[in-house]
Amino acid sequence: EEFETNVTSIQLLSEARENNFNKITINLNLKEIDQMLIQDLGKLVDENTGNKLLYFTVTNPEENHQVQLFSRRFRIDINDKVLHFLTHTADLQFKVN
Repeated sequence: EEFETNVTSIQLLSEARENNFNKITINLNLKEIDQMLIQDLGKLVDENTGNKLLYFTVTNPEENHQVQLFSRRFRIDINDKVLHFLTHTADLQFKVN
């Protein structure tokens, strides 16, 4: 039995991001949130305004509580700069959908 592969479409990574990502969720530990992190995230959002939804999940592991927050005012562009910042900032986790 022989299988055949047919390519039906090709997209650049930037196009795939634009077409397939709808939102980003940034996970924050309550103990790790400080003024510097808030300023850095604010600057990141200001410099990368876009049309993708922005969510934050704040977790308090000591009390086993978690709250999801949605930004009505700000939307973000999920680009290389944003992904680099989130990947290289200690104690930050994120997911894109």
